[in-house]
Amino acid sequence: MSMVAIKLACLEYFRAMTRRAPGGRDFLWMTLLMFFVQLLALVILTAREGVLERSVDAFLGNKPGYGIPIWSLPNFLGENQPVQITTELIKEVEQGGYLAAPYRALSNDRLIRMTDREIWAQNTNVDELKFSGLAVDFNGPLYPANILNRDVQAPVPEVFADAWPIVLDVKLFRENFDVERYRQSLEGKLPQSQFDALPKDIDELVKSPIIWLNTRVHRSERLTPFRVTWSKYFGIGSSNTAFMLPIEMYNLYTLTKENPRLCTFLEGGPELGQRIRSLRSGRLLGMKAEEKAAFKASFNQLAEIFGGEVEDRGSRMSVYFGDRNKDRNFLRETCDAGIAEYRLQLAAADLGLSIDEKQYDEVLKTSSMVQAWPDRVTANCEALSQRTRETGNVDGEGDKCIATIPMATRKTGYSEMLLFARNRLDIARLVDFMSCRPVVGRPDPLVNEHLCTVAGEEVKIPESRLMINQIYEDSLQRFGFLTQLLNAISGPIGLVMIGMLIAILWVQLGTVLGHRRFRYAMLLSNGVTWFQLKMMIVIQVLLGVCISLVFAIACIIAVKFLLLLRMAPLTQIFEKITLGNPIDVMPVQIPVIIMVLVATVIIAIVLTLIHLRLNKLSPRSPLERLLS
Repeated sequence: MSMVAIKLACLEYFRAMTRRAPGGRDFLWMTLLMFFVQLLALVILTAREGVLERSVDAFLGNKPGYGIPIWSLPNFLGENQPVQITTELIKEVEQGGYLAAPYRALSNDRLIRMTDREIWAQNTNVDELKFSGLAVDFNGPLYPANILNRDVQAPVPEVFADAWPIVLDVKLFRENFDVERYRQSLEGKLPQSQFDALPKDIDELVKSPIIWLNTRVHRSERLTPFRVTWSKYFGIGSSNTAFMLPIEMYNLYTLTKENPRLCTFLEGGPELGQRIRSLRSGRLLGMKAEEKAAFKASFNQLAEIFGGEVEDRGSRMSVYFGDRNKDRNFLRETCDAGIAEYRLQLAAADLGLSIDEKQYDEVLKTSSMVQAWPDRVTANCEALSQRTRETGNVDGEGDKCIATIPMATRKTGYSEMLLFARNRLDIARLVDFMSCRPVVGRPDPLVNEHLCTVAGEEVKIPESRLMINQIYEDSLQRFGFLTQLLNAISGPIGLVMIGMLIAILWVQLGTVLGHRRFRYAMLLSNGVTWFQLKMMIVIQVLLGVCISLVFAIACIIAVKFLLLLRMAPLTQIFEKITLGNPIDVMPVQIPVIIMVLVATVIIAIVLTLIHLRLNKLSPRSPLERLLS
């Protein structure tokens, strides 16, 4: 029975779309009118979602794959003594279902600096123009997503494969970096082959895989190569954030600064390596005069590159890198002497000298058991001060004693952190969570003892150890105002749309059923049941709804792609907001389509059933009434 109704419904409906249209074109006009109403509804709803989503990008930012960041700081305005952001607090946030990404701000030439002050062309006393950056977890959400095409960048030479990685901002380097001063500052400090490989202009610089910077190690600065990844925009920090370093490097730097006996040679890359304090040549007695003269010239040049003192004993030559007397008096226990082995080998190879480990007279090795992670550092206990050991966990005794030092305690924790809401609708929930606001139906905030504390003696009011950065607080308020404004006007507009749909369907359904009363009487007289007739009419209305929605969706998608093309220039102009991604102002979302379909189907079926009763299309009505 149902198959008969479906067949009849389809035949009658699609005949209205043909050229002759024997039953009239009522179904065509009904479908066309529903198309316009549904199209208008989809335009309004998708545009609303597009405005809200793009407003999130503009006011708060959006990290693809991670969500919407909320910039948080330690709560300096609370009644309790503010503490830094600790590892335990971060774990509580993550247990609450939110991603936490702390970072360290690096400014005032902290940890690294240019090889010459004048290289950073705008490096003046104005803070906004200084060479500054961040130390972050390169495996976390703060690693830039907008990386330049690696095919454009030259490959990293094999000799620098183990160097520290660094991410640099292309735009800031184009504006502020002086390539000529950079080359001048490295003249005589690098082997000739490496110096010749330095970029000669800014276009070569932003394709270069290596940059040389000074790294603060112990009490001195060391020339250090970094493996460069170029990024258009970091998506975090102030507008003058020029670089990003691995947080592991910062952790080693901090621990080394507080423990002079801890030997960590940062210029040697993540493996740290070792330093050579003095070097001797092989025996010169078997050499011819010309060979000996050439060897001595190269050996002297090697010493000159690193500022070493050469001693010629006739049968051998030796070089001491540094001031021997000063090192004996002051640096014996600080590890702050010698030259990085890899730099020495690099220069020797460039000069045609072959140096093996047997020629190293004095070697400073990295302290044993040193290893860094984003949240901790391990090292041999003997290299650490008593105060440092007390802050961590100690395991073993004597030479086998190893200390695990946390890098984010109440005193040494982070001063800035980003928390990520999964989507726009999750922002309010995240703000409630991080602010320790009691919410009905959710766990007591005081369960998170590291995030939430108690303010007040008589009335225990939860107080968060975090606060939203004032810049983000203002952005949240602006976004909240826009959201509430759109919500306020969405209701009346939605009611108007429903009213339009009801009015159009009421008139059109009345027309369709009125024109077909005689045909329905003929079907009934030929054996079609009243149930089959009603099912046929409902199916025809549903066909109109579905077909019109399909064309409305196709039209929306076409408009969407046209707008994407129109928005392409804005993507480049506002790259720091869009991160180079297309600006989608009409996101076609499945829930929106389902909502429009369900609303239209319910209204259409209800109106159809009402019209059937008003047109006396029921078993209780005599068949003759259909013919009147």
